[in-house]
Parts: sequence; C-alpha cells; structure tokens
Amino acid sequence: MAHGKIMWTELNTHKPADAAAFYERTLGWRIETIERGPLPPYRVGWVGEEMAAGIFDLSEIGPVEVPAHWMTYFEVSDCDAMVADVKAAGGTVVREPFDVPQVGRFAILNDAVGAVYGVLQPEPETAE
Repeated sequence: MAHGKIMWTELNTHKPADAAAFYERTLGWRIETIERGPLPPYRVGWVGEEMAAGIFDLSEIGPVEVPAHWMTYFEVSDCDAMVADVKAAGGTVVREPFDVPQVGRFAILNDAVGAVYGVLQPEPETAE
C-alpha cells in the first residue's frame, strides 16, 4: 500500500474500440479486451508485460455530452476517510464511494481548484 501514489490511469470515451486502435498504432500498446457479461467490454493497454492504462466505455455511466478524457486514480488506505478529508479541505464529491468486486473501493472527487480525479482503496489481494 502506497497511500497517495498514482495507481491507475484510464481513458474514458464513447468510442473505446477507436481509442484502442489509436493507442495500438501510436504507442504500440497490445490491447486486451475483458468481457464483462452485460456490461461493455473493458480494454487494457499493455507495454510488454506491464499494464499501461485502461480504456473505459463512457456509455456505461455518462451522457454523450461528456467528452472523452483521461482519469487518474490515486491509491488510498481508506476511501471513506479520504472523501471526508477532501470535503474538509474544500474539495467536492463527484461520485460517492462505491465498490468494484475484486478491485476495491472507489470515489470520484474534485480537488479544491476543481480538477477531477479518482481514489481507490484496493482490495487486500490487489494491493502492492
């Protein structure tokens, strides 16, 4: 566990297949597509044997007016405590804490100057 470290970055887009093709061509990523049942597939870009980033289909959560954007996630030791700290420090909550099975507990936040970012409290078996 490294509280405060950048843990993951993810492209959020309404055109994940096009984005995957773009990063395959321009960065040489190998794209792995993870099927998720009724949800749209999740794509992971790989550089050699290391995961580089994810590609998330915005159609799951956002209207078409939400533009494509990169999202950075910071590792935290306690997601709910972090949300309380962010509120006390002048930030705001975009999405309250939620759990993703086999990954961890997330929240989406705005810092005190309005920048959007995510925090992730990984499940014990996914923590470094």
